[in-house]
Amino acid sequence: MDAVLGKMGRNFLIAAFVPALAFASLSLFVFGPILPKAVVDQLTISLAPLDQPVLLLLMTTVVIGFSLHSLNTTMYKLIEGYLLLEKFPAISNFQKRKVKREYAKIVFLEKLYKHLRERDEDPHVIEKVRNQLYYLSANYQRNYPSNLNFVMPTRFGNAFRALETYPRQRYNMDAVLLWPRLLHVIPDPYHSKLDESNNRLAFLVNCSVLSLGMALLSGFAAIYQLLMLRCAQTGKEYLLYFIPVVQEDAIKYRQNAFLYLLGAAIMMALFAVFYRAAIPLVVQYGDLVKSTFDLFRFSLIDALRLKRPHNYDEETALWDNLSMFIGHGLLAENVYLVPFDYEATAQSALERNEESQEDSDGEE
Repeated sequence: MDAVLGKMGRNFLIAAFVPALAFASLSLFVFGPILPKAVVDQLTISLAPLDQPVLLLLMTTVVIGFSLHSLNTTMYKLIEGYLLLEKFPAISNFQKRKVKREYAKIVFLEKLYKHLRERDEDPHVIEKVRNQLYYLSANYQRNYPSNLNFVMPTRFGNAFRALETYPRQRYNMDAVLLWPRLLHVIPDPYHSKLDESNNRLAFLVNCSVLSLGMALLSGFAAIYQLLMLRCAQTGKEYLLYFIPVVQEDAIKYRQNAFLYLLGAAIMMALFAVFYRAAIPLVVQYGDLVKSTFDLFRFSLIDALRLKRPHNYDEETALWDNLSMFIGHGLLAENVYLVPFDYEATAQSALERNEESQEDSDGEE
């Protein structure tokens, strides 16, 4: 089993397998007692060749785990608010009003800071206002997108939007297009930090999704027990042809319905806990992604055999040009050309190698 789990990969084990194992085990424990006997007998016959309950649990866990792993992007989009919540403008407008209030605080402090400096007020007061301004501004940029039009319906979505819009705001880079390419030039130690941060985030996202799934299943189980109770009270012998009703178990059905409703409420509370716990991790992961663009964007330029820019204006023009070329096959001037300068890049690389060698000789 160790060999099998080893081949699955560390990321899968941490982010998907562990939550899936907890979900599968809890589901068997919670919903096993109310499964109709005919269903249990049929499952026993069908799964008889396995003859190992632990193996069955492992297979169920692996299937759920790989489903979580494969649907990772979809679940992120769902929690960000793309698939469902964006269809409810009231929720988005609530978030926009919240963002506007946060931004208004920053604008107020900026004006106050400028006013205090112009009047040569007490340096300690100026420093205090400056620190407050810095804190609010930094917190705003870590948690919200720079453009109000990009505000998402959820806090999770806004934190993710903040990391997606950062490269465009700072360097005119399209983060969605360039991120898969940037990944290939990141040093292994830094790549490991990204994986570790992403694993922690994915673990909480998967736990929140599975908690929501368990809450829904508990709700359906409560409805099922209420239907069984209704049948017992009206004297019906079967809910369906393979689900017999035991008349003497009416009290049991009522108690089960209450317990499953209570379980659904507990699972919804767990969903909220995992969701709230994931938000700071989105911000932390966003800090790592942003710093990746800060530190290694020139390595991407070298890997693409592009000539390094000489100043900030050239750099922003280069990234805009490259983003358009990758995304649309066009340059900024709407000319279908490959924007690579092989000769200049080779010469530039040679010069950097010579400079590096000279620095090494100087240190010796």
